[in-house]
Amino acid sequence: MRHHILDHYEILESEWKYWNCIVLCQCIVIVNHLIFKNVQHFARNDSYSAN
Repeated sequence: MRHHILDHYEILESEWKYWNCIVLCQCIVIVNHLIFKNVQHFARNDSYSAN
């Protein structure tokens, strides 16, 4: 019984790491997207003010 529970915990731990990685990747993608949009926005404002 104890062995079965330990196996179950190992599976849960590996799944948690897997999902954690997916969530982290999603966060990085979203943050990069927002930063990129802001940089484009600021660059556009700078070019307008230069004109």
